[in-house]
Amino acid sequence: MDLERRCRPLLGTYVEIGVDKHVEAIESAFASIEKVQKLMSFHQHDSDLSRINQSSSGQSLQVDPWTWSVLKRAIEMYHNTRGAFDCAIQGDLSDIHLCKHNIVRIDDSVLLDLGGIAKGFAVDQAIETLQLSGVDQAIVNAGGDLRVYGDDPRLITVRDPNRPSGVIPAGYLTCGSIATSAPYFSYQQNASNETCALMNPFTRLSICDLKSYSVIAPNCMDADALTKALAVHQNPDADYFKIYKAHALLQ
Repeated sequence: MDLERRCRPLLGTYVEIGVDKHVEAIESAFASIEKVQKLMSFHQHDSDLSRINQSSSGQSLQVDPWTWSVLKRAIEMYHNTRGAFDCAIQGDLSDIHLCKHNIVRIDDSVLLDLGGIAKGFAVDQAIETLQLSGVDQAIVNAGGDLRVYGDDPRLITVRDPNRPSGVIPAGYLTCGSIATSAPYFSYQQNASNETCALMNPFTRLSICDLKSYSVIAPNCMDADALTKALAVHQNPDADYFKIYKAHALLQ
């Protein structure tokens, strides 16, 4: 079935939403994504994330339930992947404590970046909004973080890491998600080193190999985060994929 589609720049990429009916629900889905962007932006000074990053040692603050939920999953992912997924740029996630009533307590100052998990969460929230609006078939694609909903199988492709203008079939999805991380668009080289957006949290060095890291999972937040662990460990059979009912693709 063909879907009615709309596209909008959000989350540092282009987000495309497609539905089979209730086209007006697309605006509500975009609003959900905009809310995630406002709450968890690294650059917006008044976002929940920036408030955490600006907090002093020993401070507590209340955040939106969505931010609290993403932080909870990020901390869980950190432990289950044995540190391969780590949203702390500076400091240690062990200094973040989640308390009742969406309170976050900071034992020692940290600098967090939720970009490696919040985009997937935004996709999930958009899908949930569409479901609540009565949409039967939907797809949300946020620059490689994709989730489909409905009974119709959708052919899923990922970019060819050796030829990013081309794609490689990754199978069919009905109700599920796929997320991909790769260095091909963020890669930069100068006289002394190579850099890209993918980072190894253990070495603090960029992961600039010509590979593509994809994860299929029931929800996009988990798929998004697990691509970073896959890039670090380079092991599609790692035990943590089973925890999240996920399947890894290393291209």
